[in-house]
Amino acid sequence: MNELEAMRALSPETKALVLVSEFELRRMPTFQLRAVLEGLAPDAEERKAVMDMAERRLRESGHPPEQVAAFLTGLLATAPPQPLPG
Repeated sequence: MNELEAMRALSPETKALVLVSEFELRRMPTFQLRAVLEGLAPDAEERKAVMDMAERRLRESGHPPEQVAAFLTGLLATAPPQPLPG
């Protein structure tokens, strides 16, 4: 099993806790966290389940709903394509 397969084999709850931790620590730009989420859960259905779990955990922890919603919306947004150098 390679590293990517090992990450994808984590439970959905563990994947959600990665999002919760990053929400609370704010160390990673959104585009990087989006890439991490897509690496952890490449399937859209699993990604939604992970995000739902993270949302529930964040709300249960008392984080303001509008901040939670903005955070999760940012993860769902697609980054604008960057022009290739040259």
